[in-house]
Amino acid sequence: MERSFVDSVIEACVDALVSVGFRKRGKSNVFNPMTASFTGWVGLNEGNHEGYLRINPNVGIHCVPLERFWRGFEGLKYSPTTATIALPLGTFCADEDEFLFSLSENIEPEAKRLAQLYKNYAIPFYETHASYEALLPMLLEKVDMLGAYPERVAGTYYLQGRYEEARSFTESMLKKEKEYFSGFGLPFLKKLEQEGH
Repeated sequence: MERSFVDSVIEACVDALVSVGFRKRGKSNVFNPMTASFTGWVGLNEGNHEGYLRINPNVGIHCVPLERFWRGFEGLKYSPTTATIALPLGTFCADEDEFLFSLSENIEPEAKRLAQLYKNYAIPFYETHASYEALLPMLLEKVDMLGAYPERVAGTYYLQGRYEEARSFTESMLKKEKEYFSGFGLPFLKKLEQEGH
């Protein structure tokens, strides 16, 4: 599928999401503003096939303080467009978990259907998961995948003021995944020590 068609599909999906209350950042990043600390995240993953484009939508939460916190230890620039936690939209509406766009059909109805499902299912998810308390169990489930989940768990404990659990979790992860986790874990433990935690 040519990039121009892919771009037109993404643009139609973004426009449809904006029409039901989402906001656009840049060309194709869509989000749902909630608080200064938490934002509803939208992921429009592309599956490019012969003759059609598949959009596999994801729903997530972006936690501003947490993303800034863990990235700071690893010297990474803060990005407002990454998900702190994400899961497929199909988790909520299994019968409608994919969206197909073909060159031979009008793309607007499918884009509008996608936007309506985000409005119906993603917004309630955002509202119930925009807190450290709601994020933590979801992050803990993904710790073994690595991929910044351990950093986010330690950071969540810290931002909740649960310093002993932050220390204990970090020490445990360093024993299990020293090579992966040292870049965050060692300076983080040093910070806890300096702060008297």
